[in-house]
Amino acid sequence: MKIDLYTKAMLTIIASCLLYLVAKDVVFISHVQAQSSESVNVNIVGMGGKPFNSLTFNSLNPALPVKIVQ
Repeated sequence: MKIDLYTKAMLTIIASCLLYLVAKDVVFISHVQAQSSESVNVNIVGMGGKPFNSLTFNSLNPALPVKIVQ
């Protein structure tokens, strides 16, 4: 069974349109850069509404909960 030129052309157009629909939404990730190269000084003064000092630090679980907000 031989496929004629018209059918090949229509299938090529359909395939091209499908590739366009897929490729138009592809977003390439660009390089990111920090806003500043300087370090940020963070001082922990309290935890849970209570003042924080080294005497109340739990030595079994030394990690402090951190929540970052903008």
